[in-house]
Amino acid sequence: MSDYNLSSRTQVPIIKVTDTDGISSNQSASLQQHPVFTKQSPRPGYDAIQHQDLSNPDHSPETSASSKGLGPRRHPLPAFCRLPRELRDMVYKFYIPETDGLVYDPETRNFMTTSGESINLSFAYTCRAIYDELWERAFKLNSIIFHTAFCETNRQDAGLWHGGISKLDLYKENLVDLMARRYMTTAIEDEIATSYPQFKPILSKWRAGGEVTWFSNGHDWGETPSIYRDFISHVLKVLAKHPKFPRKNTDWTRNLGMPQDRRDTYCNVLELINFHPDPWTIPNAEDLRHLQYVSGVTTRSPRFYNDTVKYRLSAASTAIRFLENPPMMVRKHIRNIRNIKLMEDRESIAHPECHMRGLIPFCRELPGLRIERSINLWTTAYPFHEPHPWQTVRWDNDTFARARVNWSMPPRIATKFGDVKCVSRAIARWMTEASALQSLGMPPGAFTLLFDGNPCPELAHHIFRTVFQRDAAWQTALDMSYGYMSYGYMSYGYEAWGGLSQPSWFERRRRLGYMYEDSPRLVRDMNVGGALIRCNFDIGHEHSAEKIAAELQYSGIGGWEKRWHEHQISWDNADLQPFQPLPDWRALRGKHLIPT
Repeated sequence: MSDYNLSSRTQVPIIKVTDTDGISSNQSASLQQHPVFTKQSPRPGYDAIQHQDLSNPDHSPETSASSKGLGPRRHPLPAFCRLPRELRDMVYKFYIPETDGLVYDPETRNFMTTSGESINLSFAYTCRAIYDELWERAFKLNSIIFHTAFCETNRQDAGLWHGGISKLDLYKENLVDLMARRYMTTAIEDEIATSYPQFKPILSKWRAGGEVTWFSNGHDWGETPSIYRDFISHVLKVLAKHPKFPRKNTDWTRNLGMPQDRRDTYCNVLELINFHPDPWTIPNAEDLRHLQYVSGVTTRSPRFYNDTVKYRLSAASTAIRFLENPPMMVRKHIRNIRNIKLMEDRESIAHPECHMRGLIPFCRELPGLRIERSINLWTTAYPFHEPHPWQTVRWDNDTFARARVNWSMPPRIATKFGDVKCVSRAIARWMTEASALQSLGMPPGAFTLLFDGNPCPELAHHIFRTVFQRDAAWQTALDMSYGYMSYGYMSYGYEAWGGLSQPSWFERRRRLGYMYEDSPRLVRDMNVGGALIRCNFDIGHEHSAEKIAAELQYSGIGGWEKRWHEHQISWDNADLQPFQPLPDWRALRGKHLIPT
């Protein structure tokens, strides 16, 4: 698989455009105020040519700017522009043919073909009207393709943004567990539950004094991970209204087990609570400075930054930056874009699964826009390292206090893929983020998620058929074994199979075989050819949850866990012998591997 290293790409000697002042880091600002979506009136003379109806074969100089009271035309309209549109399109095909798409290079801010060739726009420079019409055609007929992006000069900034976001999430999870058990009231619980009813059991446990997030070890309790992080931030903001909520640093740094020599470097607790950056943002200097100030992450933070890693921006982040701040010479044609393809072909920074959320405003503003996001299983989706390696804990034997994060442990990166039992949850995380988009405002039909099995589609088929399909059925079978359920899609209930006692809300979601609440439904939709999520390889067939539940009817939870491990495979398992020799996964990912 090719490495889209921005520093090594062929420079495209076309359309030298000037940057505008950096991108907006706040996506909550109204798009109507952005230059891309601001309707501008034509200027007399020269600019009036841009607004003439060039598709009208009857157009002539007599019907141009001067006849409409805009003053004398400074640049006569070329004879070519008076040809019928069909003839002009035939000429344009020689310059920008209808191809698989136009690839955007975020470093040069130019386009190339999918084969890496430059686009010949020499004809466009003969006339501004021809230039505009050429780009209008290019954007309407070609997909605009974005890849994950790496630039050596921005490696450090991207790494610090990734590490800072990770540490910020960790701080908030631990802080909310500490503060919610102290300051959660019935009124606060009801207020938060209005916005996040799916997390009502967590709120109730906090109000009863129970710990929740500390023992989750990064678990999002089966809900969409980005929405869970929104929930944590929202809880902290509501709790901060409590009159007794602490404001001093030591009131929270000491309880979170931070090293004594680092407590003074962290900001006021309210700054942490009120800082909620969008992870898909490509940060400017001020964004990065603020995040470093709040999180404390620097290049000397071994847990959160590694100077040898190629920290890449997601294709979605690159597309967001392009749409927010497009090259000046194509800015007026952004509305003509019909299709965008996001090629997530490498691991990227800062929770890339949720980055499509940053494209929702553009899909709402441009109703005809369609986005396909392609996730490569081998270089992007499948886990290669220990999930949440920073959450190595120790116990305070003197006070029997809660386990605390060991901040001095260096990150661990494996030499091969993790167990295949981690594969299903990794895939399900991308799926549940995609499924949540419509509830967050994404127009129906505007987005599609594609799992790419190349360069090993046969092995991708085998793993999906053997592991992923069974894991989805396993979660359903577990719920069937509990008898009547009332969890989301299970609300219609099942006949009681017996053998397992009814678990608590927390126990159910921590059991082996549970992925995400919507995972079984999403897999069923894939099996019947649903439009939202698909694969470019055969995913096999749906496994029978009824059969699994019947086989383990009287096994008890210990029997279920034993059978779970038996049906999992490893990369060295004999089940994968037909696919030997397996690719060198470490070489495939190399230094693109990002510690999480």
